[in-house]
Amino acid sequence: MSKSLSPLIVALALVASPAVALADAGDRVGAYGVVGLGKGKVTAQGKQSAADKKSKDIGSSKMAYTLGAGYRINEYLAIESDFSGTAKGKKKSSKKQSTRQRADVSSRALTVSALGIIPVGDSVELFGRVGAGQMQTKYAPGGTGQVKARGMVMKYGVGANFYLTDNSFLRTEYDVMRSRKGSEVAKAAGGKRLNNSQLTVSYGYNF
Repeated sequence: MSKSLSPLIVALALVASPAVALADAGDRVGAYGVVGLGKGKVTAQGKQSAADKKSKDIGSSKMAYTLGAGYRINEYLAIESDFSGTAKGKKKSSKKQSTRQRADVSSRALTVSALGIIPVGDSVELFGRVGAGQMQTKYAPGGTGQVKARGMVMKYGVGANFYLTDNSFLRTEYDVMRSRKGSEVAKAAGGKRLNNSQLTVSYGYNF
């Protein structure tokens, strides 16, 4: 019996030990950096005609990236600047079409956000973000050349930080950048504005 319980005891000890050693959330005030990878998707929102769909998938990317730097003001608030984007993603045309074509899409953005943080114990934090910035999107519908759009976006996100040590943490986050109406890329895809969504896993460090 003791042999069968020993792996469970070791596992519980490993889980419990960081919770004892980690600093309180109030001690994490200061500068930090974050770098991560994930997946992204760009959609065109809104209708140009009654026959249009409300949301149109422009393309998905298997490689989204994020590089951020921030400052933790107190236990519950941080300001973060973030450079993010998606590598070229593709969307195949409908099977109903006689000719199979691909549409390429990629994006990059620079944003500044405010993060509201809720500590859950010493090792886990939940957060939400609201921010704004600039996004550039390139879209190449099959056989029609490339369309570019650059403009202001609003950024919204939710996620969680999991602290590994006093200074290092893993972050998982889902965020959406929403452009203003009138994006040339959205128009080319039959919509009015762009939504760029990303799901990322990142490594962060408090300096």
